[in-house]
Amino acid sequence: MALSLEIPAGEIEAAIIRDGPKIFMPRPPRFGTGLATSFVHDLLRPKYRNDNVLASFTALLGEDTKLSDARCKLVVPTVNMTTGNIEIFKTPHVADWSHHQSVRMADLGLAATAAPTFFPLADVSGSLYADGALFANAPDLVGLHEAEYYLKVPTDRIRMLSIGTTTSSFSIPQRLGRNYGVMRWLRGARLFSTILAAQQQLTRAFLVHHLDSHYLRIDSVRAPGHEMDLGFDSATEAGTRTILSLADFAFENAMKHEGLREYVELSRDTINTKTNGSLDGQSNFTEGVALKNDSPSRNGSSSKMTGK
Repeated sequence: MALSLEIPAGEIEAAIIRDGPKIFMPRPPRFGTGLATSFVHDLLRPKYRNDNVLASFTALLGEDTKLSDARCKLVVPTVNMTTGNIEIFKTPHVADWSHHQSVRMADLGLAATAAPTFFPLADVSGSLYADGALFANAPDLVGLHEAEYYLKVPTDRIRMLSIGTTTSSFSIPQRLGRNYGVMRWLRGARLFSTILAAQQQLTRAFLVHHLDSHYLRIDSVRAPGHEMDLGFDSATEAGTRTILSLADFAFENAMKHEGLREYVELSRDTINTKTNGSLDGQSNFTEGVALKNDSPSRNGSSSKMTGK
């Protein structure tokens, strides 16, 4: 969302590093009765409050900034727990699709990051929302569908840049056996990590097959030792150093991509098309952003599409 407002990436990074420890504030060690009380709390209530999340979004995006203030086409996946449906918040870039335009971006940020068991459900316009990662942790397919179905952009004119925040691998050692109950699946967010990582793998496979070299993914895969620094809700100084190092590595690998020159040239042509206008007098340029990961130290990705 911040990118759609043309907020510099450096400011976004600074906000994540500054606010992450406030959002995922570690609890002091507890023993005996305190430990039992903490366990019961986590069973009945989310692990964290979302007031610091709202404060972070408000400071970065603005108190009164609306979805309609985005400077490019934007789609944000969420899950409407009141209606029992997935809901894609959109800028009013499609005819007769204007019912989301007055939603505050800070409130939408709460909805898009309301991870179950970690944060409370978000209240937006009277409905309760959960994190869109439940179905679109990697939102690339959401953006592709928006371009092809709603904006009628031919597939061969779509270019997609997908930027991840590290991808988790998942496996279970044979020596631990086959019998996993609730506690073993939930320990260390194993169930969530498996679901999210499997989503990312499926999405990447679809996009590679569908767009081929017109799909550019920039990301790093976590090694097993990284989990100590990059936990599901970790925002430590060590974690920050690790993820910055992995980001540099992902960027260097992207620069070696054999189709990078062609991708950049085609994308530049697309931007020129937007600037110069189209032959039929109507805009034939589409730009979409499917932005998922606004929270520190969370799996996810953002995607940006251009179509001539």
